Amino acid sequence: MSFLYCKPTVFVIGNDYEILINLSSFGICYLKVGDSFYYEKNSGVLPSERKVLKIRVPQSALDKEEKYSIIFRERIVRGSYVTEFKSTEIIEYAFKPLKKVDNINIYHVADVHGNYGLAVNTASYFSEETDLFIVNGDIAEFQAIDGYLELSNFLGDISGGKIPVILTRGNHDVKGALPELYETFFPCPDFNAFYEFNVGVLTGVALDLGEDKVDSDIEYDRSLDTPVEYLGKNRFHEYRERELEFLRNVSKKDGKICFAVSHINPFMTTKVRGNKWDIERELYGKWCAELERIGVKFMLTAHYHQAFIMNTGDERSLHYHSYPAIVGSARIPDEKVPELFIGTALTLFKDGKVLVKFTDQNHSIKNSYEFNI
Repeated sequence: MSFLYCKPTVFVIGNDYEILINLSSFGICYLKVGDSFYYEKNSGVLPSERKVLKIRVPQSALDKEEKYSIIFRERIVRGSYVTEFKSTEIIEYAFKPLKKVDNINIYHVADVHGNYGLAVNTASYFSEETDLFIVNGDIAEFQAIDGYLELSNFLGDISGGKIPVILTRGNHDVKGALPELYETFFPCPDFNAFYEFNVGVLTGVALDLGEDKVDSDIEYDRSLDTPVEYLGKNRFHEYRERELEFLRNVSKKDGKICFAVSHINPFMTTKVRGNKWDIERELYGKWCAELERIGVKFMLTAHYHQAFIMNTGDERSLHYHSYPAIVGSARIPDEKVPELFIGTALTLFKDGKVLVKFTDQNHSIKNSYEFNI
């Protein structure tokens, strides 16, 4: 792949694509789509001294061309009065926009926890017929930069730089020594790992609940002789309040298939009421009311390492929801293999039917369900 460390990833964010590029050497890099050039957001100077870039491209432009070129010139020297780069290198990638209105194939994978080999096999269920990937949190714990590069490589492996991806952050993705670098690599507008998305006939919101316990939990700061108001590495309560304001500003979704993606389910943060994972219930209740107003038709969640569907009225629900939640990620011990890694294959039909299949790394279907939206 020459100047690329791994294949790029085309993320869906708002009405744009954000293309993640990881370089193997230092230099200047940008994109060409059709006759237009696209650069990482800058103040007039192109970066050449780092190896990760995120470049925004309007969906309309890339959907029309169905291909993009990554242009790179390796840095020889960059100084005050002498700057020189090597010859131009170009790699072109085909792109598959979501133009279908029927028989849309989405694969949802989550709770990878660094087991990338199993996850790649599982996510390949639809093969070339995949229209969209959803990677829904708890992918890794970031102890060093290498962890971000491994995740970038995984995303490039499953999507090939060709198929669009919606990415969310899970509670394990904010652990480790370097979680604050998440926004350097992955979609995080204005330091928020939540956002709206529009892709083809699909629309919705990607949510981020952050950690699964209160900010003051001893797991996040066990320092001694520190006043309680100074304790804790997290400030997720304020972040979740900001997310509520974001939801209040999302317009009602009409005319498209609207769904939500969230690693932790805001109306089932825990299966046992009153334990330490039953947090922010009042605040999450307000979130759920906004999701109803927006017009969400189903939700994709993970976190519990089980695969099942929560329908309206489920006794485990802490808040009302008029739509099903697909809990679509499981890790199951098995006699024949170290474990079965379960993801979710969804097919959406224009008559409103949704077919849900829980599948493993061997592409075996463990369970299947249908519902109408």
